[in-house]
Amino acid sequence: ARHAEKIRADSILCLPELYFKPTNNQQLIDYLKVIADAAPNTPLLYYHIPKFSNVE
Repeated sequence: ARHAEKIRADSILCLPELYFKPTNNQQLIDYLKVIADAAPNTPLLYYHIPKFSNVE
């Protein structure tokens, strides 16, 4: 995310954590917050796939 912001990417597309899957909404939010905080001026697009994230 930092690199994307440094090179002025239009946005960041993020998949859910695939190895350490969240078990609730808050874990997913915390995961995305780390990414968003690394590039606060770049839009973050989250590709929500409930079967991959275990979060509806």
